[in-house]
Amino acid sequence: MGSSVARIDDRAIEHEVRGSGPPCLLAPVGWGIDYTLWAHYLADLEKKLTMIYFNPRGIGDSSKIASPSDCSTDSIVSDMERLRKHLGFEKIAVMGHSAGGFSALKYAIRRPENVSALVLIATAANTEYEADFDELLRTDKRIARVHEEMAKPGKEEMAKEELMRRNLIIMFSVYFKDYEPFRGEFEELLSASKMSVDHLRYHQQADLPRYDVLDDLPQISCPTLILAGDYDPICPPKFSRVMDDAIPESKLMVFENSGHCPFIEERDEFVRSVVDFLEGT
Repeated sequence: MGSSVARIDDRAIEHEVRGSGPPCLLAPVGWGIDYTLWAHYLADLEKKLTMIYFNPRGIGDSSKIASPSDCSTDSIVSDMERLRKHLGFEKIAVMGHSAGGFSALKYAIRRPENVSALVLIATAANTEYEADFDELLRTDKRIARVHEEMAKPGKEEMAKEELMRRNLIIMFSVYFKDYEPFRGEFEELLSASKMSVDHLRYHQQADLPRYDVLDDLPQISCPTLILAGDYDPICPPKFSRVMDDAIPESKLMVFENSGHCPFIEERDEFVRSVVDFLEGT
C-alpha cells in the first residue's frame, strides 16, 4: 500500500489503489485538498471494493498547475479518464462526496460507457443550495458565528494555505449533526492534508458560477445511489431528491443522524449501504 505516480501523456497523477473487489474511483473535491481524509474514512469499503484515490493537478505529487484551468472540475474529469485507462479497468463505479460529486456527475454524463455505477454523497446538480445556505447565515446563529470567525483574519490573507486549513476546520464544525465525537481525529486528518489555495480560488470564482448539470441528469444510464444527511446544512436532502427524480435508475437514502459526512457519522450503515448497492449492480 502507498501512493504511486502514473505518467500518462504529459500528466503525472498521484494515486493509490487499495482493497480488492470491483473497482470504485473516488472523484476528488475541486476546491483543493488531497485524498487523505476520504481514504481514511472510506477504508472499510476496501474489504469488498478496490478503492482508487487520486490527487488533482497541483496537489501532492500530481502535475504542477500550468494554467488556471488545471484547477477545474473539467481537468479532474479528464484525469479520471486517464487514470481509468492507465489502470486497465473497462468499467468503474464512481463515487463523489460534496464538490467531488460535481466531477462524478460530469464523468458519468460524459463517459457513460465506462461507468458501472454511481454513488453520490451529500452533493447537488447545481448551486441552488447556496441560496439556502445564505438564508441559514441569516437565521442560524451557530452557523453565522462560524462564518464570522472565518472572516476575522481578513480577505487579504485568504491566499495562505494555513488560513485555508484553519477555516476548513472551523467550517466543518457545523457540518456534522454532532461534531464532538469526531473532532480530534477529523481535525488531525485535515491538519495532515495537502491543500491548494489556487484550487480554492478557481473553484469559488470560476467553477461554481457555471456549474449546472441538472438538465443532463436524465442521460445518466447507470444505477445510481444517492446518499444524504438529514442534518446537512450546506447540501440538505431536498437537493438529493431533485437528483433522484431526474436520474432514471436512482435510489435515495437519507441518513437520519448525519450532517454533510454520513460516511463519518454513520460509518457502518454507510459501508453496508454502498457495498450492498454495488454488489447488486
